[in-house]
Amino acid sequence: IDDNFCGQDFNQPLGGTSTIEGIPLFIDKDDGMTSVSAYDYRGNTVVFAGTRNGRMKK
Repeated sequence: IDDNFCGQDFNQPLGGTSTIEGIPLFIDKDDGMTSVSAYDYRGNTVVFAGTRNGRMKK
């Protein structure tokens, strides 16, 4: 992702003007996700997902 997407050197908050499309790797139909944050930790991708009922999933 380059400056055309976000224009900032960190990933929060996103203020991009280009849409990124893809295929979902995870769908949670029970809780629903309202926010997602991900980062690399020692070669592993760690994802935190906030749900519509206020819970967080790792």
